[in-house]
Amino acid sequence: MGNVIAFLSARSKIHAQMAGYDAGGDDYISKPIAPKQLIKRIKDLLNRNKNVG
Repeated sequence: MGNVIAFLSARSKIHAQMAGYDAGGDDYISKPIAPKQLIKRIKDLLNRNKNVG
Protein backbone atom coordinates (compact mmCIF):
# COMPACT_ATOMS: atom_id res chain seq x y z
CA MET A 1 0.00 0.00 0.00
CA GLY A 2 1.32 3.44 -0.93
CA ASN A 3 1.07 6.65 1.01
CA VAL A 4 -2.15 8.63 1.14
CA ILE A 5 -1.97 12.41 1.43
CA ALA A 6 -5.02 14.35 2.60
CA PHE A 7 -5.00 18.06 3.31
CA LEU A 8 -7.22 19.36 6.11
CA SER A 9 -7.43 23.12 5.94
CA ALA A 10 -9.57 26.09 6.86
CA ARG A 11 -8.92 27.44 3.37
CA SER A 12 -11.77 26.65 1.01
CA LYS A 13 -10.89 28.74 -2.03
CA ILE A 14 -10.36 26.82 -5.25
CA HIS A 15 -6.76 28.02 -5.65
CA ALA A 16 -5.84 26.58 -2.24
CA GLN A 17 -7.47 23.27 -3.13
CA MET A 18 -5.72 23.14 -6.50
CA ALA A 19 -2.38 23.86 -4.80
CA GLY A 20 -2.99 20.87 -2.53
CA TYR A 21 -3.74 18.59 -5.45
CA ASP A 22 -0.77 19.96 -7.41
CA ALA A 23 1.43 19.16 -4.41
CA GLY A 24 0.39 15.51 -4.70
CA GLY A 25 -2.59 15.38 -2.38
CA ASP A 26 -5.20 12.67 -2.81
CA ASP A 27 -7.92 14.73 -1.13
CA TYR A 28 -8.42 18.27 0.14
CA ILE A 29 -10.83 18.61 3.04
CA SER A 30 -12.04 22.06 4.05
CA LYS A 31 -13.01 22.84 7.63
CA PRO A 32 -15.43 22.91 9.24
CA ILE A 33 -16.27 19.26 8.70
CA ALA A 34 -18.34 16.89 10.80
CA PRO A 35 -16.20 14.26 12.54
CA LYS A 36 -18.21 11.38 11.02
CA GLN A 37 -17.75 12.83 7.54
CA LEU A 38 -14.00 13.24 8.10
CA ILE A 39 -13.66 9.64 9.28
CA LYS A 40 -15.66 8.39 6.28
CA ARG A 41 -13.52 10.31 3.79
CA ILE A 42 -10.27 9.08 5.34
CA LYS A 43 -11.50 5.47 5.42
CA ASP A 44 -12.59 5.74 1.77
CA LEU A 45 -9.17 7.10 0.79
CA LEU A 46 -7.40 4.26 2.58
CA ASN A 47 -9.69 1.62 1.07
CA ARG A 48 -9.36 3.06 -2.42
CA ASN A 49 -5.58 3.04 -2.09
CA LYS A 50 -5.60 -0.53 -0.75
CA ASN A 51 -7.72 -1.74 -3.70
CA VAL A 52 -5.41 -0.10 -6.26
CA GLY A 53 -2.20 -1.63 -4.90
